[in-house]
Amino acid sequence: MPNRCFEIPFLSSSDSSDGPYDNQDFSTYIDRKAGWTVDDIVGPKQSSHSQTALADTIQTWLFFGLVHEAFGHHARQREFIDVGSSGQPLVTTAPLWRLCYDTFVSPVHPEQSSRSHELEKSIALAAEFVGRIHLDLQDDVDEQLEKVLYSIMILCDALQLSVNPSTTVLPSRQWPLSDVLLENHMRSVGWCPSDIQKVTKMLDLHSLTLASRLPPRDPGSHDRCDDVRCCANDVVAGEYQRKHHSCDGCDEFVADPAEICDILEDGHLPLIDPRQGNGSKLRLKSTGEVPNYIAISHVWSDGLGNPHRNAIYRCQLRRLQELACCVPQPALPLWLDTISRPRDYEHMRERARKAYDQAIAFMRRTYRDAETVLVLDHSLLGVDSKNLTHLGILLRFITCGWTRRLWTYQEGVLARKLLVQFADRVVDIDEVYSRWQDSSKAIFHPGVRGAYKELRILLDSGDDDYTEKILHRVSRPLQFRKTSVSSDEALCLSTLANMSPARVKRVSESEKDKRMETFYTNLPTISKQIIFWHGDRLQQMGFRWAPASFLNNSNLYFRDWDHGTSAEYNKATLSRSGLSFDCPGILLGKLNAGLQSFLVTTGSDVWYHVSCRQFDGQEGRPFRMVPDQSMPDVSLALLNPTPFREDFTTPGFETRISLIVAIVAEEDGTFIAQTLCPAFVFRKVGIETELPLVMKTYRFFRTILQEQHTSDGNGDSDSQIDVENAWVLEDKSLMGQYQARGRAAVVEHVQSPGSDHGENLLWAGTTMLNGRLCLVREGMHNIFEGSEIPSRQRWCLD
Repeated sequence: MPNRCFEIPFLSSSDSSDGPYDNQDFSTYIDRKAGWTVDDIVGPKQSSHSQTALADTIQTWLFFGLVHEAFGHHARQREFIDVGSSGQPLVTTAPLWRLCYDTFVSPVHPEQSSRSHELEKSIALAAEFVGRIHLDLQDDVDEQLEKVLYSIMILCDALQLSVNPSTTVLPSRQWPLSDVLLENHMRSVGWCPSDIQKVTKMLDLHSLTLASRLPPRDPGSHDRCDDVRCCANDVVAGEYQRKHHSCDGCDEFVADPAEICDILEDGHLPLIDPRQGNGSKLRLKSTGEVPNYIAISHVWSDGLGNPHRNAIYRCQLRRLQELACCVPQPALPLWLDTISRPRDYEHMRERARKAYDQAIAFMRRTYRDAETVLVLDHSLLGVDSKNLTHLGILLRFITCGWTRRLWTYQEGVLARKLLVQFADRVVDIDEVYSRWQDSSKAIFHPGVRGAYKELRILLDSGDDDYTEKILHRVSRPLQFRKTSVSSDEALCLSTLANMSPARVKRVSESEKDKRMETFYTNLPTISKQIIFWHGDRLQQMGFRWAPASFLNNSNLYFRDWDHGTSAEYNKATLSRSGLSFDCPGILLGKLNAGLQSFLVTTGSDVWYHVSCRQFDGQEGRPFRMVPDQSMPDVSLALLNPTPFREDFTTPGFETRISLIVAIVAEEDGTFIAQTLCPAFVFRKVGIETELPLVMKTYRFFRTILQEQHTSDGNGDSDSQIDVENAWVLEDKSLMGQYQARGRAAVVEHVQSPGSDHGENLLWAGTTMLNGRLCLVREGMHNIFEGSEIPSRQRWCLD
């Protein structure tokens, strides 16, 4: 295993010199294994074999068999067997990386290319068996079997990346519980629960294995943390503790707030002069005088901040100056938020507030124009980098506390040159990444590559699409970041969205509880894709389509951004009424019952399952809406960025996030609508086989109501009673009435407004409008016959 994080026992008792596997066909191995069937593998709870026997069998088949399938005679199975310190035989992956590189990654041989497709099938088979074992046993997996399952997934991922480096979803990420062994280990050594969630979501299994070997960040400080929120670095108002550096106490340098305001009002940035006198007054410079400077990026909880005034301990300034001397251009002035952003001084409150807003408006310029942005994180300042590999440095960096704060994210994104301070030296993180990326093993760590690119998004973003896609690009890295002041989120987003200083200032000057609305109003461009969001939304009228926050929750996400055929395809405009855009979808019908989970059909053999969702606290849960008498007469629609028939090109294999809206009016061809809830949409295949009763009921009601819809209302004498299928009505009284009176009994039942006298209104609310059936059961929408909405349909969405 990578760095042998765990010792994987070698279980086979085979005395073959070649190894435990018989070197025959991989897919049919279990047929050659006496006393075993596939059911014993995928359903171990029902199997007569023990978990120990299962571990032995799948290690032989899915590990050593897959090694043979991948490398054939180029690899001896015995190369993957080692001896532990106590003499016990162990499984090792030490030869794996060389074999993968020589066989698949280096210039490809024609015979290997032709075998890659078959190998991918074998990889998928092995991963599926591991996943199904986990699903069957859940938490009842003994440690030995868990280690074997883990080793198989390590092998599957390595081989998959070798034959197809552009793979987006690795085998270990297609199945749950693949990293449970690592998660348990990290919890046992004191990792923050939210850090564990962050790295398991962010990293691939190989990288996660290495990360789990790192010491936990701030051990012992995570008693109040949960799987989403880390409280260790929170700054609580009135309780902030400034810290000295290498001294028991010293005086401080104090900046003149009027001088700071003067510099900002002149359109420049206040800087700390590298030459200071013996007095207590801090000498400042202006970017008008000295254009080159170093910007310090730090976590306030490390003690370098000051919430009360623009002052810094002498020991801390001396330390910063010493660190600044180690950068390529020493003796440059420093930009530090503690000094360069005015505090709330009572004697000059109005001026200080305006100057603060100006400093916020200059944030993008501050970090973009800095010669260097120097990252300080206390967990890295105690680590010598000289003994770390390039990958080790990157892993330390992406798991440090600096990566959990909102303000530091924008600082890392905007930096032209990002340097990270370790105990022994300063490290250019871009240079480290570049050198690591050139190594032969980099392809096995796509999670590290993704984490780096999410921070350094400006390095590979074109100016033409940056602003439009910025919210989608930053939504994932912001999931595990937080800020002590929630209203700061809009300020950072404004800077990241490349707003002009004037627009950023508008956001900063707005009321704190209105900042997100002001942020959306001032976005230079906005995409309709923003509505396809699984999470809380703003409650203010006109903004109920808009995400309320991107922070501090791993369950918040957009659906994959659809690029469309042109920039105009996604364009939306914002007005007081809401967000206007063109968008396709499905018109469902009138809202006359509750919404939660239902089927939609748009034509013969085209069916979708729709599950309404809402966001509550830390996790999504089903959305249930029951209309009442006060609700207006509205129609429902299901919006999607592309036509559904194009979106589900592989029926039955993918779920999409769509949006359910209520159409309340139509003006000049524009649908005026209100946001109801996000929905998970899944294309159904073989619905007649999967849901025969539902389909029989659907056809029964369709026949009856279609007859009613097309009849002249002069009676039912021409209607044939379907005695054979009357049982689908379920209610005995209704069945009897139908058999006696025909369709009229059913029509009366579905049209009943309800009463307080206990009548069974099982199907009340079911309708046939414009030839389209809406089936309601027990007060909930069950089936919609929908009609497709064209891509050029105009919407105004609140």
